[in-house]
Amino acid sequence: VSVTEAAAKAILAELAKRTTTTDKSGFRLGVKAGGCSGLAYIMEFEDHPRDDDKTVDAFGAKVFIDPKSHVFLAGTELDYIRTLMKTGFEIKNPQQK
Repeated sequence: VSVTEAAAKAILAELAKRTTTTDKSGFRLGVKAGGCSGLAYIMEFEDHPRDDDKTVDAFGAKVFIDPKSHVFLAGTELDYIRTLMKTGFEIKNPQQK
């Protein structure tokens, strides 16, 4: 999993707004059962990684991925876009069908 500089900046900006942020805080990216294809993405801010998480450090931001999700997210790029039509995180997963 890779994280663009734009995504890292967005993560850090959101973490700066939180009152419970610590030096271990980060952004969780994962998948869960649900959605049209049987899987749905999850994205949330967390204050501590889990013991078995894989952590991606990019441009000062931490992204936590649980081992089960890591299989489905291999090769994925997390980006942050800002256009007239959409603003937010964008997941580019080559495995997505």
